[in-house]
Amino acid sequence: MARTKKKIVILGGGTAGWVTASILSKNLAQTNYTVTLIESETIQPVGVGEASIPPIYSLIEYLELNDSDLVANVDGTFKYGIHFENWSKTGEQYMHAFGKLGTEINNIPFLDFWFKTAHQTGATSITPFFPSAVAAYNHKFVPQAPRPKGSKPTDFYPLCSLSFALHFDASLMAKYLSEFSVKNGIEHITATVTHVQLAESGNISSLTLDNNQQVDGDLFIDCSGSVGRLIKQELNQEVEEWSKYLPCDKAIAIQTENVSDSIPSYTKAIAMQAGWRWQIPLKSRTGNGYVYCSKYISDEEAKQELLASLDGKPITEPKIIPFTTGCLTTPWHKNCVAIGLSSGFMGPMESTSIHLIYRFALLLRKQLDDNNWQDNSFFNETFAFETKRIRDF
Repeated sequence: MARTKKKIVILGGGTAGWVTASILSKNLAQTNYTVTLIESETIQPVGVGEASIPPIYSLIEYLELNDSDLVANVDGTFKYGIHFENWSKTGEQYMHAFGKLGTEINNIPFLDFWFKTAHQTGATSITPFFPSAVAAYNHKFVPQAPRPKGSKPTDFYPLCSLSFALHFDASLMAKYLSEFSVKNGIEHITATVTHVQLAESGNISSLTLDNNQQVDGDLFIDCSGSVGRLIKQELNQEVEEWSKYLPCDKAIAIQTENVSDSIPSYTKAIAMQAGWRWQIPLKSRTGNGYVYCSKYISDEEAKQELLASLDGKPITEPKIIPFTTGCLTTPWHKNCVAIGLSSGFMGPMESTSIHLIYRFALLLRKQLDDNNWQDNSFFNETFAFETKRIRDF
């Protein structure tokens, strides 16, 4: 007799839902579960996350995607790092570049050696020693080269030390991964949840939809955004607020035309009056936004400050997005796992929101492959460690 497969239900589409679905749908026929994703037409995703960090290639490699095809379909560009501007004082800039910095000198890490000798040499910038930063500022791009055969570990080859990530249109990324997931066999339902049925154990047993359909499940994944339709509203899990560490609580997002045919291979993070603004270059447009603390500036003042700083002509209206910094203490509670904004948010400075989505979707997949559906302790402990490490950074 064939063994009955367990049912996984994902609530919410957008980046979080479709990244999670794509990971769970890999080799779906060989798994011991089925996957259903429920997406509401009446709830629009935030859709401003357009930058990533190098570990996104762990997602691309896991899904066995062709990155050239992916980039072509998501309006993508490559990213060597984050350019910080005006943070310590007006006119100063610094590239937080990806990849290796220099090589050890007499077993001393290059960064330590540079700090120890900078005052003697008069060096004021470490940027020239970052291959990725040098490439980015010179409008060059090439994938990381393999190390020459027979090279010593201490030999430094700049083209072997390049590391990069992607900029992309979040809505196009969700569309790309939705097609991938549905092709792999997940069930996609377009409807809105009207009722959540809880069992006596406190677990979620089923969701009732506005099309009168009832969807049963063994494991529910909450990708419903910051509202946390399941994990917060039904299971009453609370976010530990981190506003005392990260006081920014609003963002204004707007898209503009590109002003040049030469597209920078880096994200910009530029200091502003009450926060900072991002500039993310895609092939067809530029994503912009102002992350600010409403305690020090009004929404209208922030909007005017952002509009005055734009390089290109706006092609969308400014969109104000309120948020609370902090994370759930228990993102996996009972039979519900929160992934994405439902689990928390720490601000977009280092493009870690999307990173946390695929990081924990991959971790969940591994646990399910190990047939470990009950023990949530390692997942929750890892989540706490990773999010606090990012908060402190």
